[in-house]
Amino acid sequence: MNEYNPFDNYLKSLKNCKFLTAEEERNLIKKAQAGDKKASDRVVEANLRFVVNRAKKMKEKGCRADIEELVAAGNIGLTIAVSKFDLKKGTRFITCAAFWIKAEMNAEAGKVNSIHLPHNCQVKLPKVLAAEESLPKNMDYSAKCQAIARRVGATKKTIEAILEATASISSLDSVVADDEDANLYSFIGDNSACDPLDEIIENEMNEKLNKVLRKLPDDERMVIENHYGLNGHRKMSFEEIAGKWGKNITREGIRQKELKAIKKFRESENSMLFDGMLDIAV
Repeated sequence: MNEYNPFDNYLKSLKNCKFLTAEEERNLIKKAQAGDKKASDRVVEANLRFVVNRAKKMKEKGCRADIEELVAAGNIGLTIAVSKFDLKKGTRFITCAAFWIKAEMNAEAGKVNSIHLPHNCQVKLPKVLAAEESLPKNMDYSAKCQAIARRVGATKKTIEAILEATASISSLDSVVADDEDANLYSFIGDNSACDPLDEIIENEMNEKLNKVLRKLPDDERMVIENHYGLNGHRKMSFEEIAGKWGKNITREGIRQKELKAIKKFRESENSMLFDGMLDIAV
């Protein structure tokens, strides 16, 4: 007889969580931001499955943190998002919430490292990890540290210390869940792309992303589309893109074009949404 598992029971309960329409969502968030705790709880409840799906993906990529802890952290991010959501914008709540959920989960993942971080570094950890995730995966390490330092308001040395302390998380071999874990995950489904919340995020992010892409010079737009496999393009390395263009341009030249494009994304009105766009594309 299998031992009772509270988290198992929690996952089963999520099947009964009902999604909200856009109108219901906005009305509840308005009440929540005015201090209505029940309204806040209803918004959070409607999005709990999304948090578990994101935690599952982190585990599949090799994160050592317990899935229970990742889910708890993601739920905190969900609660933060309710208070941070800008009702004036025409986006769905989960598109904004994805950023805060990921930031809190990354912070939780960072706690599994045995290397001690000073308090000032721990405070910056969520922002640092979120910033790192939004940068190109093959970006030069020194340039990456400098970019993150500017974004979070820290020294390059501090960023290097934080990234070194958390490096083992991203370098772990993939974790293959045993049968018991696989059964737990099955309660929320293996194909998260079928989740209505994922569809909302994908549709809204694609719309916002393409809006900014259309404003980019052709060369910068092509680099972004090819490097991240957007709009029907195959994902390509900087080297492959340079070769495809068939003209006198180097891998570094392609990288610089991407950095210029990303800078324009950062300066756009959808800068926060951009933090999750390329992560989903990758």
